[in-house]
Amino acid sequence: MKCHIKLLLSAMLLWSLPMFGGNGSIQQKPIRKAKTTTHQQAGKNTKAKGPTAEKATENTSSYVDLGLSVKWATCNLGTSAPQYFGSFVSWGSTWSETPEFDWTFYPHTVSKTWITKYCTDPDMGYSPTKGQKGFSDNKTTLEAKDDVATVRLGSPWRMPTQAEFQELVDKCKWTWTILKGTAGYKVVSKKNGKSIFLPAAGYHLEIDHCDVFESGAYWTSSLSKRNNLEAFALYFSKDGYRVFPCERFVGYYIRPVRK
Repeated sequence: MKCHIKLLLSAMLLWSLPMFGGNGSIQQKPIRKAKTTTHQQAGKNTKAKGPTAEKATENTSSYVDLGLSVKWATCNLGTSAPQYFGSFVSWGSTWSETPEFDWTFYPHTVSKTWITKYCTDPDMGYSPTKGQKGFSDNKTTLEAKDDVATVRLGSPWRMPTQAEFQELVDKCKWTWTILKGTAGYKVVSKKNGKSIFLPAAGYHLEIDHCDVFESGAYWTSSLSKRNNLEAFALYFSKDGYRVFPCERFVGYYIRPVRK
């Protein structure tokens, strides 16, 4: 039930929220709608029954130069083939082994209200060392030690920023398709015609793996300045795709980038 409620909320956000620019300003951009191939959607599972069985590997060394500001890995973090889902984490966490994806187990808060790292709003910040409220560190991009792509793959690999994912949205053609039984988007560069595939791996909320083959959610490394309990992510379904703020505790997937 939680997955279905979250899907409805995500769909509402996808079609109604304004686009936020890198400086926190609102940009009234049109929402991108997807092109669809003649293939049918691969499935409607809402549990973890998708193609996640491949043994995870951190040897992600293959990338595609789409002619953009960064090079994009050919597959998700934690796998070696584009149709597999790979690893999922909450924002700023470097491990997936958590009892639940909720605020209780999120590493950078003491509750849903008080943030201990990546905070620009003193009214939301709390310093555990000083034991007092009013904390802010003004950090808006994940440090290397909190960037799961850098931690697992090493530099120069890292998570994409909000601007880099937005560039992928703006400068590529997105087509909903099926790759070896997995639904997702073929993302083709408008500059050089090269492409990557983003699987519709769903997301992880509390103990559930939700919306497998129906949606995809990928973290950026960028904090939302509007609400520090959120960070920017790419969210998509077969109806459309955009980059917008999402709650930091939810388990999303990672597509690494590098220069």
